[in-house]
Amino acid sequence: MNLSIAAQQGLKYVSQLPCGNRCPRRPAAVQRSRFRCCCASKADNSQDGPLPPCSLPSAPMSSAAAGSAISAKVLQTDGKQLAQLLLRLSELQVRPHQQWLTDALDTLQPQLSQLNGAELSGCLQALGTWQYAPAGAFMQAFHAATSQKLQQQALSMRHLGEITWGLAQLQDSDAAQLMGELLEAAAHIMAASQPASSPAGTAPDSSSNSSSNSAALSCAGMADLVWAVAKLQIHPGKTWMAAYEAASQQLLRSFSPHELAQVVWAFARLPYQPSEAWRGIFLEAVQARLPEFDSKSISLTAWGLATLKFTPDFRWLFNFERRAECVLSTLAAAELACTLWALSELKQKSPHKLRLGRLVRRQERFHAFDFQLLVNPRLLRVVRSLTLGPQGPPQQGRPSESS
Repeated sequence: MNLSIAAQQGLKYVSQLPCGNRCPRRPAAVQRSRFRCCCASKADNSQDGPLPPCSLPSAPMSSAAAGSAISAKVLQTDGKQLAQLLLRLSELQVRPHQQWLTDALDTLQPQLSQLNGAELSGCLQALGTWQYAPAGAFMQAFHAATSQKLQQQALSMRHLGEITWGLAQLQDSDAAQLMGELLEAAAHIMAASQPASSPAGTAPDSSSNSSSNSAALSCAGMADLVWAVAKLQIHPGKTWMAAYEAASQQLLRSFSPHELAQVVWAFARLPYQPSEAWRGIFLEAVQARLPEFDSKSISLTAWGLATLKFTPDFRWLFNFERRAECVLSTLAAAELACTLWALSELKQKSPHKLRLGRLVRRQERFHAFDFQLLVNPRLLRVVRSLTLGPQGPPQQGRPSESS
């Protein structure tokens, strides 16, 4: 329903009462004919019984006064509730005012050590979503609280992923030591998730082992973890990456499109070349979830596959390009450039000869990327070169998908 229409209809249920309050409980006409003020006595409302007294102020509060009242209430909130509030606001895509955030974090800082793993990781996840860099004192307290939880083995793989994701979003330059501790904890979890070797003469129960061993892993946590490692350009070593590959291979078919895109982008950014078995399962997982891929996932996946020199078969590439065409109208300019370049590399075909390139040339209406190209001459030259072929200016290198 249109907001203005809803507001107009809502006004029908608001009447001015003798006490000066606005009461939405009854339509104005009914209010006048059957009821008096909500603050009236029981005798005056004998027909339907008493109504609760109006709790609204007689005069509306100013926005500054309302903000001060809310801030004062928040500053009295328990640390656990405050951490949950921050996460909930970020999930609702609501970014509080900077002063409110500063006051909230000042209140939360001395209570960080009392938070559990979910509250601790959720707090940093919210700050990473808003890309709000707290003061150095808060981050030091957060590092100390996280190290304490790691010593107590109180953080799951999901918590590790959320914390590393938040550190990467905030570009925390002092997080090197903490990242090392987080990666070490993740290595222990991944090692414990591997199927145990069966004693000689006994057949392993693959179904029970698979479910129990992967229970400690989290698809979102695994994807966030390796994405943060690549984003921060941390090279954990071949042993750690081999353990990650083995652990993630168990979950690839359960990954969401966004998580699949995160993992292959991270492998390409590091770079790390996975085994043929991992590649095959990854391509199967992408094929199964292809109808759910959005423009961002298409772009990241295509760039990662081309950078890692994957060799999908013709049918797989055909379906992937068709999905890219379906999300063409929602592609950003950089996503379009990376997708065109990647498909060209994967199909060994000039970008302007791709079906996607022809659709861009023949489009009959403006898309999201058109408006971005108009204000970005560099991207405009790149996309024009990819879609027009030799008559456009030469393309130097390849697009960099750094999102």
